[in-house]
Amino acid sequence: DRADGDLEKIKSSLILCYGYVTVYAPIELVLPRIECEILRNVFSYFHTK
Repeated sequence: DRADGDLEKIKSSLILCYGYVTVYAPIELVLPRIECEILRNVFSYFHTK
């Protein structure tokens, strides 16, 4: 189904964006947020079905 494929592309793009933000952000800003915000949001994309 095309809608499922588009949804997977959107999820992949969002996860890639989180990765770029994490790589290029100052470490002192990323470390406190990685577990409580970043990983929680990324994991939610994998548990939607």
